[in-house]
Amino acid sequence: CFGGQYMLGRKHTPHIERDLPMLIAETMRGVPQLRLQQDNRFNAYRETPLSVRNADHLIMNMLREGAVNTSRIEKVIQEWDEPTFDHGDRTVWRAFNAATQALKGANIHEMPERTIRLQKVCDYAAGFAIAA
Repeated sequence: CFGGQYMLGRKHTPHIERDLPMLIAETMRGVPQLRLQQDNRFNAYRETPLSVRNADHLIMNMLREGAVNTSRIEKVIQEWDEPTFDHGDRTVWRAFNAATQALKGANIHEMPERTIRLQKVCDYAAGFAIAA
């Protein structure tokens, strides 16, 4: 799961072969910190139980925030109730995975933004805040 925090780009291509390794190296320097952040996020999701009522509320918030659309809500609920894969007890982690399972096959160009929105909703539900 990637959040789309980094993007490389430039207007002109002169010296791109010379500059690209440096640009990639600078971008990759932040990956270990992002990995730790993602581990902490997912641990918070696993440790946050959800009642049926709160799960319903969380799934509706996924819809409201544009993480999933109306055509996929039924699949999210189905995955929450009867997961394709075992994601443990009824926690934010299980709801997050229900949504990601439901999003399989969605428009690939929409996925980065949907992932960011999904994490935002689940972060709030789990009380996860990124340390400054």
